[in-house]
Amino acid sequence: MSPRPYTIERALGIALLAALVLHAATKGQERLPELLWLCHVASALLAVGLLASVRWLVALGFLIHVGMGMPAFLIDVLFEQERPSPTSWLVHLLPLVAGGVALWRTGLPRRTWLAAWGTVLVMLVVSILATPPALNINLVHEAWGPTKELLPGVWPVRLFHAMEALVLLFGAEQVLQHIHRRRDTW
Repeated sequence: MSPRPYTIERALGIALLAALVLHAATKGQERLPELLWLCHVASALLAVGLLASVRWLVALGFLIHVGMGMPAFLIDVLFEQERPSPTSWLVHLLPLVAGGVALWRTGLPRRTWLAAWGTVLVMLVVSILATPPALNINLVHEAWGPTKELLPGVWPVRLFHAMEALVLLFGAEQVLQHIHRRRDTW
C-alpha cells in the first residue's frame, strides 16, 4: 500500500473515532448504552480497521452501515418525532465516506455478509443481556412502531431482525460487488 492511501485511511479512522467520542459525550449517563446500537459498533470496527489497516474489519463495518445502519437511520429520521442530533448525522454519514474511500480500489472481500451477519447476531444477544429495555437498543425488547401489530412478543421480533439482517447484508454485498465491478466503466 502506498503511503498516501494509508495516511488518508488513518485520518478517516481518527475522524471516525473522534466522531463516536463526540457523539457519546452528547448522550449523558442514562443514554450511554445507545452506543451499542449496531451502527455505532460497526463504526468502531470500521475505525479500528482503518487505523490498523485490516481490510476485512473496514469491510465489515462498511457493509453493516450500507445494508442496515444508514437505511434504519433514514427510516428513523422519516418516521420518528425526535430529530437526530448533528453528531448522529455525523456518525452515520462519515462511516459511509470512510469505508467507501478505503474500499474503492479493492472492493469487499467475498462473503463479508456472513461475518457481518455474525456480528449482528452477537450484538442482538448483547443488546438483550446488557441494555435497558426502555431504550430498546437494536429493537430487541419490542417491535418498532408500525410493526408492533405484525410482530407480537419479543421472540418474533428478535427472529425477524435476525432474518432481516441476513437478507439485507447479503443483498447489500451483492449490490456493492456489482458497483465495484462496474466502476471501471465510469
